[in-house]
Amino acid sequence: MTGAPSSESQGGDMAALAKGGRTSFVGFLLRLAARLPFLFIAGRLYGPEALGRFASALVVVELTVLAASHPAAAGRVLLARDDPDLSTPQLIRALAAGLGKPARLFPMPDAVWPLLRRSPKIGPAVQRLTASLQVDDSDMRSALEWAPPVSAEEGLLRTARAFRAV
Repeated sequence: MTGAPSSESQGGDMAALAKGGRTSFVGFLLRLAARLPFLFIAGRLYGPEALGRFASALVVVELTVLAASHPAAAGRVLLARDDPDLSTPQLIRALAAGLGKPARLFPMPDAVWPLLRRSPKIGPAVQRLTASLQVDDSDMRSALEWAPPVSAEEGLLRTARAFRAV
């Protein structure tokens, strides 16, 4: 990314950060403190214009601190996912767009997949690659009142742009 972050993205980050203040002031302080080392190190190493590449890491840190400090999370297994879910072609298209490259996808008839899955050599790999990888995080979202501050497409776009800039 070049230039300073837009005021819109800064406002969205601050709104997401301030949400913790309404839920629990201690949780808000923990979430704020968890972000500072990443922001300081990233700002020192790469400059303020490159902080967008750390958006996904900040989301993971924020969610981890929230889960560790929220009373509703105690003793639960919490799953997290991006919002919305992406198919493999959508994932490839989003990364290609961020890299400024064409997405090189080709169609495959649906009847081919069951045949490939039954193959002794490649069947298990095809099954792992083509099965649904969705998780249900509704329990975590309702218990912690959390939602990703950045969409999956936006996070992938930022990541690919940052990769391209390196």
